[in-house]
Amino acid sequence: MSWIKVFAPATIANIGPGFDILGMAIKGAGDIIKARKTDSGVVITQIESTGDIPSDPNKNTAGIAAQEVLKIIGESGGLELRIKKGLPIGSGLGSSAVSAAAGAFAANYLYGKKLSKEKLIIPATLAESKVSAFHADNTASTLLGGVVLVRSVSPLDVVQLGTIDDLTLIVVTPNIVVLTKTAREVLPQKVDFSAFVQNLGNASAVTASFITNDYNLFARSLSDIIVEPVRAPLIQGFQQVKEAALSSGADGVGISGSGPTLFAITNRSENTAAQIEKAMVNGFKEAGIAASSFITTVDEEGVRILE
Repeated sequence: MSWIKVFAPATIANIGPGFDILGMAIKGAGDIIKARKTDSGVVITQIESTGDIPSDPNKNTAGIAAQEVLKIIGESGGLELRIKKGLPIGSGLGSSAVSAAAGAFAANYLYGKKLSKEKLIIPATLAESKVSAFHADNTASTLLGGVVLVRSVSPLDVVQLGTIDDLTLIVVTPNIVVLTKTAREVLPQKVDFSAFVQNLGNASAVTASFITNDYNLFARSLSDIIVEPVRAPLIQGFQQVKEAALSSGADGVGISGSGPTLFAITNRSENTAAQIEKAMVNGFKEAGIAASSFITTVDEEGVRILE
């Protein structure tokens, strides 16, 4: 049987105040899965990763998602998967969701493309929930591309938003791990009503900014006063890195997903983006943490076949 190669892009979930409901696919990083048909069962025969990723298809999100898709379409055949992780575990860039999306897409593609990308969100999200929680901001954005609003996961209701043409993202990942489970454990059980209203306003404005292609609205709405304050202490050097980014010309800074990756935004020159990137990396360095980084934009295509 011939092989296909699937790429699923990294994601920035939450996008500031949009906790569990807003997600964005970004260029420049992601997972690649090679897949081919087999007679029965899903097996993972190769994994390239800097972290410890299980090859058991019942514990690996790509394997779980592929099995879910085969079940949905009523297919008795199987798959062999070879996974190349381009995203570190616990980086806040949607690592488990991206693998799940690629696995779901591969299974569907090889068995007749019977499901739309939208129909792949639930099997991919079910797979991610085995290692995280049942939320679709990562899976929907990496599958569909662009920026998405998840109004509901049960029943699933996902709205694809537009983009912001002059948005540049500076993505910086410190060499520490923040597991989603840990980041969710620190979430407050009760929220001050005025803070809720402020975050709701900001999340609504972020949504509107992508519908109307309005960078300035996005920049002034990125603030998150509920989740960021309790997650920031999990990221060593957070405050000084954020301040360094803003001092270097960034118009806003947020935590990508559950962290530790941070993203900054600008609509200015490539030189400004490079200055922000350097300042953020140096900020982590001063905190005793090495960090990797890249400058990117929104990936509007989402999961796809690589030739």
